[in-house]
Amino acid sequence: MSDNLEQSKIWARVEVAGIVLQITAIDGEEKLSAPFRFDFSGPLDGECSRLWQSNLIVGNVAKLSWANGGWAPREVSGVVTSWSSGDCPVSGERRFTGRIEPCINQLNWNHSTRLYSRIEKRELVAQLLAKVGYDEDDFDWRVGSSTGQRGFILQAAESDYALLQRILAREGIYYTWIDGPTERPIFVDDSSALPGLQLRPNSCDNQLKVAPGNTLGHQHGYGLSGYRIREKLVEQPFVSAAKAHRYTDAGFDIERLQRIYSERSTGQQYRFFAWGYCSALRAGVCVNVSDLAAGGDDFVSRYEGRHLIVSARHRLRRGSNGQEFWVEIESMPELLGSKLLRYRPELPATQVRPLVMSAQVANSGHGAGRAQTAAAGMARVEAVVAEEGFAPISDPVQRLQPFASPAVHGAGWYTPLSGGNRVLVSCFDHDPDLPVILGVLPQAREKPLAPPFKCHDGGVQTRTGQGLLVEGAGSCAADGSRISLHSPGLASLLDIKLGQSRSADMVRLACAEGPIELDCQAQAQEIAAGQRSEAVAANDRLEVANGCASFDSAANISVRAGGSAVVGSSESLNCSAGGNVEFNAKAGMAITAGYDLELGSAGKGIEVQVDQGRFSLQAQESLDVSSLNGMVSFANGANSAGVAVSAQGSVQIWGNSITIAADQNISLTGDVEYSS
Repeated sequence: MSDNLEQSKIWARVEVAGIVLQITAIDGEEKLSAPFRFDFSGPLDGECSRLWQSNLIVGNVAKLSWANGGWAPREVSGVVTSWSSGDCPVSGERRFTGRIEPCINQLNWNHSTRLYSRIEKRELVAQLLAKVGYDEDDFDWRVGSSTGQRGFILQAAESDYALLQRILAREGIYYTWIDGPTERPIFVDDSSALPGLQLRPNSCDNQLKVAPGNTLGHQHGYGLSGYRIREKLVEQPFVSAAKAHRYTDAGFDIERLQRIYSERSTGQQYRFFAWGYCSALRAGVCVNVSDLAAGGDDFVSRYEGRHLIVSARHRLRRGSNGQEFWVEIESMPELLGSKLLRYRPELPATQVRPLVMSAQVANSGHGAGRAQTAAAGMARVEAVVAEEGFAPISDPVQRLQPFASPAVHGAGWYTPLSGGNRVLVSCFDHDPDLPVILGVLPQAREKPLAPPFKCHDGGVQTRTGQGLLVEGAGSCAADGSRISLHSPGLASLLDIKLGQSRSADMVRLACAEGPIELDCQAQAQEIAAGQRSEAVAANDRLEVANGCASFDSAANISVRAGGSAVVGSSESLNCSAGGNVEFNAKAGMAITAGYDLELGSAGKGIEVQVDQGRFSLQAQESLDVSSLNGMVSFANGANSAGVAVSAQGSVQIWGNSITIAADQNISLTGDVEYSS
């Protein structure tokens, strides 16, 4: 059959709102794991010459049909999302234009933050599709391998559509639509589950049959006019060891996850593009490609064999100036030499997520949830068995317990993690597939933390006074973002605040009464690039004992005590600063070390001041006081008596009365001058 004959029987129409309109132009695009889009236009004449208002057409289900010659016709069903009609100012012809898209597109309209626990992928997909009108029988689920359950699935301040795309792409599941009078998506993880390509229903051989091995040769058969091949290098992603155990804890099969990552990147390297006039070609069907390497090109011959069409673009025109139909396809070879390739949808780009989100707990479809509070700060979730064959689900969830006291009954967050409640949740490394549950927000029906409670600016405060305040958390890393975790009356709090610059960031840990204990079984380290200050009031003691004690700062070190100050170490004690080292006490002061004690300053000096009492320096062996460039002096408060040693070697002794006494000899060497 010649090309001209193939192009001689082009027709197209759309059925919507009970009317059938002829179409003269179609521009459409189909792609795996993406909603299709078809724009169409045509004349309004004859019985359908009225101007149809947009509000009467938009939102209606429509069926778009077209064919090219003897090829199998296409039937695409969807919803009209755009419509306009009017008279052309140039030709005076009355025309209409419209667009149809699948109902799944409407999932973009709803943004939310939810936490799903212990839910199957198919069940979650069914719940999402049900929101836009798909029943259980309106889609096919042909996923061969079991994806299992995940501990938690987080919808992290994103649309329902974004959640659907992310969950399916992570599991390597993709979808397309089956042609027919109604819209019917199909979900698969292997191309063998996709329907075959129906080519010529009018032919005796292929009438109403699926032809799985049709030839799409370059020079013969099925209307291809040309092709090109593209190969590109794609980075091989991997799951880092730091994240591997987190994915495992979240319910992922880490080996399967890594395999899907590898299959995705490998499949993206090889693409085959072709174009022609076969109207039956569409995304989501498998075809066989042959007769490419007529000249014996081994590089091209590798692309012969079974291909999966991953996208298709359609263009139809018919009118007084002629008619044409054109289709461009993009396919992936499923066997390239010895490489077995599998299509995997692309993962959505990484999005910066809010620091803290308030998520609503979503129940599974098998009945309302109930919860039991477990010991040791755990919440236990249990699903009610609504029908036979479903086992109860019980999963302990570690929670943050910001405040607890034996004297206060029910203190802390004890709200169960059940349906309808809200939780505070974050994402590890901005990955919503790794949710971090911070705590459960109390609800009005929960006792004893019943209302009134305040909730504003992303924070909550219960009747007992404790609360969590999150300011600016909805804006990612915005200046002034703040998290405050506090007990009643702000007596004890942990405050983290993001300042106008990095140097203005602040972390504060405060306690009005009682001790603050920081316990570490291994090593504890404190580093201050600026000023480090420790203040102890009343007669409390600041003590460092057992092992080596080191105070180190690039600026000043200040230790002050209202009563006595004790700085001690069983081994060595070292205090050094680039600025000043200052010890100040109003009563007594003792600085002790079991072995060596060193006070050094590279800056202005070392000051030891005792307002009352006494200051003593004692050593079992030698006691050294030295200065490299200046003078070492010991003097009374009025400076009327003292001893000074200069760096040049001179010694000066002064006072109202100076006494030198010895039980045996006194030796003076050198020139001695004295006056009496």
